[in-house]
Amino acid sequence: MAIEIEGTVAKVAVGYSLKVPGDADYSSEDAYAGYTVEYDISGKTFDEVQEELEAIQAQLHTNAKLAAFAQLGVEFTTSPSGVIQPVIKTRPKAPKTGGYRPQAQGNGSGGGGQYPRTPPKVANSDKPIVKLGGIPYYDQRPAKESGTYKPGAADFKSVNKIDDRFLQHWIIAKDGSYDEQTTALLDEAGVAYQ
Repeated sequence: MAIEIEGTVAKVAVGYSLKVPGDADYSSEDAYAGYTVEYDISGKTFDEVQEELEAIQAQLHTNAKLAAFAQLGVEFTTSPSGVIQPVIKTRPKAPKTGGYRPQAQGNGSGGGGQYPRTPPKVANSDKPIVKLGGIPYYDQRPAKESGTYKPGAADFKSVNKIDDRFLQHWIIAKDGSYDEQTTALLDEAGVAYQ
């Protein structure tokens, strides 16, 4: 927002942008609306000019907000003090079908040097625990399937550190084949791969 005065002409410029979650995971949509108005202030006192320009600026800002909301199809509310605010709703995710399905591991980068917003981690207390080779592991496959964890995250992570590090196992190796060490541990424990 800017107000400039040059001679007997005042210029008011206002812009508003909004970014909302997109339909696809880790995507967004954005909109921008801006207005510029020139206003003749000849013959007016400083106080009159200031009051009128602030009123014009406030009206243009409201119009810019409403235009951006309309572009994105966003609902809005008005606070008791008269401030218009967007009602941002998260987009529902497409329902998952079937059980665990291994996914090809890639960097998933869309380019541009930006990293997607990472969803919050699942609390360890909410993860199932399985014993593999006599060691308790968190089963992280449900978190991977829901999209909370990245597809490349370990399928199983030890509950406690062993030799100052957590042990991790993947069912699918980087080359796309089944990891024999992990599948042997799962067979021994009677845990299904999928």
